Order: sequence, then structure tokens, then C-alpha cells
Amino acid sequence: AWAGQPRGQGSSVPWERFFSTEAVQAVARGDKAAPVRKPMVSVFFSDVVGFTTISSGMDALKVSDMLDRLYMRFDGVAESMGVFKIETIGDAYICATNLCDDQENTHAAILARFALAAVQAASETLVDADDPDSGRLCIRVGLCSGPVMSSVIAFVRV
Repeated sequence: AWAGQPRGQGSSVPWERFFSTEAVQAVARGDKAAPVRKPMVSVFFSDVVGFTTISSGMDALKVSDMLDRLYMRFDGVAESMGVFKIETIGDAYICATNLCDDQENTHAAILARFALAAVQAASETLVDADDPDSGRLCIRVGLCSGPVMSSVIAFVRV
């Protein structure tokens, strides 16, 4: 299950937001989809300061819970601000504006406000929800604006 099927029925990636209907249909047929270029997009990157040290002293389930609590907060802020979540990889969170929605004149400002809210959300997130003395998270953030290209690379249907 994929390409726009409801959550819980395979991939929940909103392919239609990234690519044209023709591109989604091409991938569904097993063909290569044409890349999509965007002249101006703003992208947010973050990671948890000291993540290796923090996670090395925790059970894997606690690390997973910590990231889940943090990213649920980020996801809520992103949704409320019109920011599109691209990916999480370990402690890295990546999202963008003006990628899927038309935010041509406001994308950088929206993402800057998102970055401030993400820093605040992290500072309110406990490292260990069961141990208030474990401290709170701190993140590094980076923003970049410029042209991008999205493409399906080595897609395997699962």
C-alpha cells in the first residue's frame, strides 16, 4: 500500500504533495518519475545537542520515547504554522516551507518562527519523562533558503 492510501494501510507519505499526478502514476507503474524543481524553498535542519552522550547512557526505549515526545511537539507546531515535515533521521528533524504550499512571500519568516518555537519546545522537553532531574533538551538549528529539486530515487514498493 502506498501513494496516497489512508494511514494504517502502508506508507502514509503524501506523494501527491511533492509530485504531480503524472509522476505519482509513473512510480505506481514502476517507471521513473521526472524530478520537480522549486525556485525558492526554505529548509530547517535540527539536531539534539549532546545526543550521542545522552543516548549512550539511556535504554533504547527511553531514547525512542524522548525523540517521540520531542518530534510530536515539533509536528504540532509545524502543522499549525504550515510547515511541511520532510524527515526525521535519529535526532535530526528536517522540514520546509514553500515546498508543498504556496508561501512565496512568507516562507523564510514562517520557518524562522518555526525555528524559535522548536528551540522553545526542545527546552521544555525532559530527557527522561520519568526523571525530572534528567534535564531538558537543547537543539541546534540551521535554516537555508534557495532552489531545490525533489525526485524519487531508488524507490522500492513495499
